Amino acid sequence: MYIFKDAFGRHREDKEIFMGFGLKHKDNVSRYYVSPRNEESDSTFIAQEIGEGVNLLLDAIQETRAKQDERSNIWQDYGPVDYSYTEIYPSAKWFDACVIDDRIKSYKIIAEKYSSETDGGFMAYSRRIKIGCYGEDGKLLPETKQSFQKYACVLPIFALLAASFDETCLSGEIGDFATMAEGYFFKPTVENFVKYCEEFYQVHKDRDYYIEYVEVKNKSNLSEMTSMFSFYAWVDDATAHGDLYEAITVKKFDVNEFSSEYISFIPKLPRELIMDRELKPIANALQSGDCISFLQHGASGTGKTINCKLICAAIGLPIMETINCSENLDEFALGKFIPTKNGIEFAESYVTKAIRYGGAVVFEEINFAKPQYLAFLNSLLDDNGFVRLDNNEVVRRHKSFRFFATMNFGYYGTKELNQALYNRFQLIKKIHSIDDAKIKNMLLARMPSCEKHIGKMLKVYRKIADKIKKEELDYVISPRNLESWAKLAAQIGFVEAADTTIIQISKGDEEMERTVRKLVGSFVWE
Repeated sequence: MYIFKDAFGRHREDKEIFMGFGLKHKDNVSRYYVSPRNEESDSTFIAQEIGEGVNLLLDAIQETRAKQDERSNIWQDYGPVDYSYTEIYPSAKWFDACVIDDRIKSYKIIAEKYSSETDGGFMAYSRRIKIGCYGEDGKLLPETKQSFQKYACVLPIFALLAASFDETCLSGEIGDFATMAEGYFFKPTVENFVKYCEEFYQVHKDRDYYIEYVEVKNKSNLSEMTSMFSFYAWVDDATAHGDLYEAITVKKFDVNEFSSEYISFIPKLPRELIMDRELKPIANALQSGDCISFLQHGASGTGKTINCKLICAAIGLPIMETINCSENLDEFALGKFIPTKNGIEFAESYVTKAIRYGGAVVFEEINFAKPQYLAFLNSLLDDNGFVRLDNNEVVRRHKSFRFFATMNFGYYGTKELNQALYNRFQLIKKIHSIDDAKIKNMLLARMPSCEKHIGKMLKVYRKIADKIKKEELDYVISPRNLESWAKLAAQIGFVEAADTTIIQISKGDEEMERTVRKLVGSFVWE
């Protein structure tokens, strides 16, 4: 099977590449990179399966970095050319995003080098791959004619191949591949992702793979095999700190970069709010100027706006203005003429002050905005950024100006973001639901009195969230609802407090109200 070429002909109904910075199947991303070996086109495209396979490997590295259990060395190479074996335990996020069937709890894969004689008498080398998908009971899930699609078999195969560099991949001719892999896994940015996926495809596109779906049994003792991690000094160095991102120090702007008036606009956040590890390289890219625009998308309540504040607090960047595009973005975003004692004068908005003097602006729910009110962003976020004010003055973009935006896909009232504007964002990241550990820490820091019942609160929260997702309901529940519930419960008890907090997410839908009330009532809150 020519799985790399075939990947461009397959995709899920949702074309978005999971963990792929908002990129979609066969997006034209040539503005980031075109491989010198790309003979077919002057553009670079990414296949969904290839991108997600690479990110499955990235996630496996991140999930096992602490090496705390028997699955810590899941990537095993022997040779590394002749024989590779791995076990992959997908993290919950792959099931939550419906990328991998939730019946799969692990994959086992063997890749062996084999040779065959061509018509010309030459020996061709490729890989024979055996893969099995295993359920909760550790037994092989039954093979079907659609097993590769149904059980997402192809993704872990791409992940294994992304981890296994043979002597061709490491040769002088295409040695860039290994360098780009190292670059992406250490610093997962959209540019590094695009470069690595393109090189990955170019290296493997003409290779034929023989694939079997079978019960997989490793023929070697794992203790005698070599971990894939040992091939990369950066992995050893990072895991020595217990975290791939712990070694990354977030850099700050010089305090003299901004006026004393604007220094007070640098966010000051509670200590319990901690920036996610994967945001550290993004924060540094924003501080250094390698990136001036950052778009986050995801469901309500996933912490997108808080992420903007956390990044700005970490790098010492004032947030000059936060605009909710669904409520208060109009034609006066840059300022307007107002009457003064001296006549009619133009008054700049804080958006314009940020452009002129430096600082950040945050546009929340940017895809609620009317396109004509966002037109100025096209010139602002271009290479030579500027805006033209209504008084006809041209304001050049300050070197310390940064633009943040958040949005949700598919909510009532949202619009498809103009492609030209979407392409101007240098970093795009999908934000997933906040995990239970973070919600627990936040609630305990703000409402210690809820500690006794916090486990039950989280179960209620997850069950409601699952119902909303599975039934595609037009409701939103977020950690903010839990915080409100906990605060009121300290006064009147959890059952009564639920009536005016979490039950109200149903927005008057009596059936949903009954469901939530019954769920709350199924627990003992005394």
